[in-house]
Amino acid sequence: MTETSARVRVLSTSEGSTAEAFGPGEWGLLSGIAAIWGSSFLWMDIGLESLRPGVIVMVRVLLGAAALSIFPRARTSVDRADLPRVALLGLVWVGIPLSLFPIAQQ
Repeated sequence: MTETSARVRVLSTSEGSTAEAFGPGEWGLLSGIAAIWGSSFLWMDIGLESLRPGVIVMVRVLLGAAALSIFPRARTSVDRADLPRVALLGLVWVGIPLSLFPIAQQ
């Protein structure tokens, strides 16, 4: 084992298809996601100047649903027996945090 391959092996947690560091494309994707994620707090702050937190929550949910509607493969059918659990997860994982962020920011 050479020194370079030992160094790469130490820096990775699993075997992958490439051992190189992030390229410009990967950095661009990461920067885009960070900008989208971080800007949500800026938009909430702007929206809170004239809207109530509940309206902000509904706008965020509607924008998310609109974004997902663009990609039909992002949706799969859910068995009727699983609907109560999916609704509970939606409330706990999405509804509560999306409600608390604008309330806390206000």
